[in-house]
Amino acid sequence: DITERKLAEERLHHLAYYNELTSLPNRTLFTRLVDQALMVAQRNELSGCVLFIDLNRFKLVNDTLGRRIGDELLRQVATRFRAALREEDVVAHLSGDEFAIGLFDVRQHFEATTVAQKLQAALDASFLIDGHDVRVGASVGISVYPQDGFDADTLLGKADIAMARAKEGHANPDHSVAFYSFDMNKGMQERMRIESGLRHALGHGELMLVYQPKFEIGTDRIVGAEALVRWVHPERGVVPPSEFIPLAETTGLIVQVGEWVLEQACAQAAVWQRAGMRPFRLAVNVSAREFTESLPNRVAETLARYALEPDWLELEITESTLMHDIDRVIGIMDRINALGVALSLDDFGTGYSSLSYLKRFPIHTLKIDRSFTTGIPNDASDCAIASTIISIGRQLGHRVIAEGVETPDQLAFLRDSGCDEVQGYLYAQPLPAARFEQGLRENWLLVG
Repeated sequence: DITERKLAEERLHHLAYYNELTSLPNRTLFTRLVDQALMVAQRNELSGCVLFIDLNRFKLVNDTLGRRIGDELLRQVATRFRAALREEDVVAHLSGDEFAIGLFDVRQHFEATTVAQKLQAALDASFLIDGHDVRVGASVGISVYPQDGFDADTLLGKADIAMARAKEGHANPDHSVAFYSFDMNKGMQERMRIESGLRHALGHGELMLVYQPKFEIGTDRIVGAEALVRWVHPERGVVPPSEFIPLAETTGLIVQVGEWVLEQACAQAAVWQRAGMRPFRLAVNVSAREFTESLPNRVAETLARYALEPDWLELEITESTLMHDIDRVIGIMDRINALGVALSLDDFGTGYSSLSYLKRFPIHTLKIDRSFTTGIPNDASDCAIASTIISIGRQLGHRVIAEGVETPDQLAFLRDSGCDEVQGYLYAQPLPAARFEQGLRENWLLVG
């Protein structure tokens, strides 16, 4: 019977390539899938990572509660791992308490540590099996293509060695992650140190805001300021944003940092408002992760909490934020605009937004990124880009501001090109609130 033969063939195929217990790919299929993905990675010059995961305390569960409970535990672990990963990630059950993950759409290898921590977090809640409250953790080893090897077997072997190191060298094996490469390990430990330090900083008042004024070209009058976050570490002093902001973005901590910045900026603006100062726009950066349906309500609630007029606030969004689901993004922008809050497009010219989209976005200001300002007036292409952005802004009825302005020559070029506003060290560096306020009261005509 053909149907029976077909079913038998499918069963054999399943046994050959999948783990019978968890229905995840087995070592054979994992190796094939990883080798295929590596060929694509090689063509596109991408990096990839293999994670080797070993469950802690599984043997104890098996020995004390029996194999049936152990099997069910593995099935539930497999389900949690699958749910924690993206569709395109390869997850395999190698044998017993060992799993492997293949990540190929990673821009930087340290993103693999974020995935490893996510998988460990997926095991934090206990498993309830036949009335037993069962807990397991996991140690994770990571190898990286192309640094550690060019094929699946080599990468798996090195990730296994890294996992053994992770298990040995850690006070808490359930949160232990190690790279095969010594240098990457050092880098990862530094990142983890910064991440846990930043979590601590958020809860212990180590973050502060500084304010960089924005000046109108021609009148030299202050027309706004950008609120910038600084981390004042008790031992290391001021940690530069370049060290902790990219990390906060990959770990998701940027959302809490962003909430804190909005809160503090509005609190400070409310102080100035009560002191009778003339309103100026205080710009707060909003990351792509924060730019969700809940943002307009959060902004409205924060304004209401401080009884702050909306003409004190501006949100700066980066171009990359706008490139996903344009209609949804425009809907969120419209709701923010309806509150009376201004929107500006930060880092303009560094992303990929097409001009046809640009005219649909309800924004007030385009900001020329400092990477273009730096080469003015000597670099012809930087000058051309800056001039083009200014001309686009004018045609669309937007104001244009250039950041990173440090020399009179840069200012002269921007003035002649029709730029509206500037911010940068030529005028003023970012200042604490009290010094900023003092400058405001003294009228701040710093450049003749």
